[in-house]
Amino acid sequence: MGVRFEDGKVVEVQKDGLLSSVGFQVGDVLMKAGDREVGDMRDLFMAVRDADGEPVTVTVKRGDEEVE
Repeated sequence: MGVRFEDGKVVEVQKDGLLSSVGFQVGDVLMKAGDREVGDMRDLFMAVRDADGEPVTVTVKRGDEEVE
């Protein structure tokens, strides 16, 4: 996928990976996918799956800010 998470935190981003193009940065912490709180990659995939093909806005904590 191009992004590796540990405990909901991005620890690696591969420049040619599928998810790397969406803007994840090393150190980002998963917060929400749409209106759903997410804590790990499994939660993120379930939120995307449940969206039935609709776009899902992912919110991460980056430093002291929440970023979509």
